[in-house]
Amino acid sequence: MMVRVQSMIILLLFVWVAEEYNYNQFFQSWAAGTLGVFGFLLGGTLAAVYAGILIVMYLGPPVIPANR
Repeated sequence: MMVRVQSMIILLLFVWVAEEYNYNQFFQSWAAGTLGVFGFLLGGTLAAVYAGILIVMYLGPPVIPANR
């Protein structure tokens, strides 16, 4: 249960960073200078990928171990 709560908190932090990146010109210039070509990850791409991973992990069918 705690893992799911922590995952949602991390997702909310990613969304917060994406919103801050989209509306803060200084943050965008800092990311362009520091991260270079990886700055696009802060624009919401990282949050979307993480959300997709959470959907697959938590809404997918449970894994049943073989030989048990």
